[in-house]
Amino acid sequence: LACKDALTSRLFKNIDEMLLRLYYLYEKSPKKSRELVDVVTDLKEVYEFTDGGDLPIRSQGSRWITHKRKALLRIVDRYGAYVAHLTMLAEDRSVKSQDRARIHGYVQKWSQSKMLIGCAMYVDVLQPASLLSLTLQDDHVDIVLGIKNILKATKSLQVLERQDPLEWPTAKLVYSRIKEENGDKQYQGATLLQYNTKMLDSCKKQALGDLQQLDQKMRDRLEWSDIKMLRSILVLIDTQGWQKSEFESDGDDESLGDIMLAIEYIASVFRKPLEAKDVNISAFQDEIDEVVDYSRRYLPIQRESYRKIWYKIHNSPDANKWPNILLLCELLFSLPFSSGRVERLFSSLKLIKTNRRTNLQASTLGDLLEIHVEGPPLKNSPQTMP
Repeated sequence: LACKDALTSRLFKNIDEMLLRLYYLYEKSPKKSRELVDVVTDLKEVYEFTDGGDLPIRSQGSRWITHKRKALLRIVDRYGAYVAHLTMLAEDRSVKSQDRARIHGYVQKWSQSKMLIGCAMYVDVLQPASLLSLTLQDDHVDIVLGIKNILKATKSLQVLERQDPLEWPTAKLVYSRIKEENGDKQYQGATLLQYNTKMLDSCKKQALGDLQQLDQKMRDRLEWSDIKMLRSILVLIDTQGWQKSEFESDGDDESLGDIMLAIEYIASVFRKPLEAKDVNISAFQDEIDEVVDYSRRYLPIQRESYRKIWYKIHNSPDANKWPNILLLCELLFSLPFSSGRVERLFSSLKLIKTNRRTNLQASTLGDLLEIHVEGPPLKNSPQTMP
């Protein structure tokens, strides 16, 4: 929702409206859908399309960012086919005159070059937020992957802000494929109207403005998080980063120094709860040296996930030698990282406790919610005999 509020430019609103109209145009019309697939098939002999479906896809939904970006990607990839088919429908006398006039209006809007350029730019604008959304909204959140993607998303936004929008990956690819034929600019055989420097500058200005607002909104939403803390947690629990080069001696092992710096910062933040559990903070350095050395010698830290490695460390014969580090690890693994699953629980509550089931007891409601959230899908249930 924070990302949705950030995209306020007129260009994006026009694109968003056309995405929705294009989706509904084909949603309940098998005939139009078949015709569009035929057009795409013909154009594949001339133009390069990526693998995937041919029809426009829904741009709204519970995961708004990822749906929107997928819809934009589909438009950019098959732009010429959509414009060609809309043009054909606008000239088809078998279509009602009222519908032809409406489709003709769609053709005029989609043929404007700012629509194609804008779609390409917003694919890149939404990429960091989409990556982060997919990570944090999953049922089983991986804290290491989540932290990596938070850091990657913030860095990606900074990189995009420093670049010219026409140098963004998708926008650059689309821009390079625009050709001039008979004095007109064309993309996948479709003529681009009003293609000029003024249009490009306007698209770049609006996309950059939305990108800056998106960056600020994401920072506001993530202001609760300490980036240094996230980096420190990542250094400590991501066991794949513990692998030492076979040519390094113990004295030159910089990874141990990084881990110790991370532990010192984490301990400074959680000093009171750690001391309340009688954790010996001064023993961290000796214990982490032993834990890392043990893992490097006896555990497949490069092949197995950090969760399996930490499980094996906790259950190793020498685990009683590292009580302080293991307690610190338990603290980090217990930190809440995403509220996505909790938010889906409230959505499930509305589906179960309907207007006709308002008298459900709390225990019954709790059982139904647990079955709905934790239970296996019905399609996976064993079939019973009639």
